[in-house]
Amino acid sequence: MIRSLFRCATLAAFAFALAPSMCAASPLDIPAAVPPKFRPLVRAGLRSGKHTPRAASESRFALKTRQGYEVVVIAVRNIVALEVTRTRSNESKSLKQGRAITAYVAHGRVTPGRIEAKFGDLGRIAMRFHPSGRVVRSKPLRHCNGAHRYTRRFGAFAGTVRFTGEGHYVAVRAHRAKGVVRRPIQLDCATRNFHSHPVRFGRPVGHWPEFMPTILAAFWRQVVSSTDFFSFQIGKKTLYLAVTEESKGSMAEVRYAAVIAPSKTFVSDDALTSATVKPPAPFHGKGSYGAAPDGTKSWSGPLSVAFPGAPRFPLTGTQFEPVLETGF
Repeated sequence: MIRSLFRCATLAAFAFALAPSMCAASPLDIPAAVPPKFRPLVRAGLRSGKHTPRAASESRFALKTRQGYEVVVIAVRNIVALEVTRTRSNESKSLKQGRAITAYVAHGRVTPGRIEAKFGDLGRIAMRFHPSGRVVRSKPLRHCNGAHRYTRRFGAFAGTVRFTGEGHYVAVRAHRAKGVVRRPIQLDCATRNFHSHPVRFGRPVGHWPEFMPTILAAFWRQVVSSTDFFSFQIGKKTLYLAVTEESKGSMAEVRYAAVIAPSKTFVSDDALTSATVKPPAPFHGKGSYGAAPDGTKSWSGPLSVAFPGAPRFPLTGTQFEPVLETGF
């Protein structure tokens, strides 16, 4: 059962890794915002994921909107993601203040010099990269299979970006934006962690931590949409994640939210028959879990999350299947 709960963590890790202020590595890597003690668990969920060729490149650029949002475009191979998040004056990598992203994902034409994609009726992107000549290379790593460092080429993307979110909550029109192209997507280099056990950058990933987590998750599935809520309590901290997915024909809309909160926001009994969570922003309200002697479970309360474009997205109800467990 625990293994199935990693799916939610995997999806959220993917989204927050894409955010430029959150991670300087691959979109498939663990996001820098996730604290070290949570990372082995998120990594475990990534083990079964499809491997992305290390030689591929990643292109990205960002734009600010009048509505107070930042729009980030990330292109990897034939996938283009347009992410919308609130502009923040504090670009700290910490998740203590929470973060919420709405991402629109579509297949497109992606090369190191071009990004083209259509997002249904919401808009399209057609941009070409013009390098400025500035190239930054990371420090070389040892014992690598293939590339041993990242190379970033800076410049500007020029062309057309036209996008309008549902209900016109965000609108962007642009013809030029500063950006970067980085290669490769992922390094495969040996290193050593604090236990002096050899591990590698990327997958597969090392060892389980020495702690006993408590996990409360709730999820529902339909043919073209799904929602996951995930709370992970370790020691004095709790990681809250929410992920929604919806297929909209030629594109997918994926929303993510995460926050690190004190453990007192997640209370459960020793018998694992009841629990209450009250995560801070971008979440609102609280959720209550209950397990009856006959095996029935309930997940209720006014718990919701504020996504860009969906400010009160519900996270409780009879359609959810809740799970409360401890340990591995």
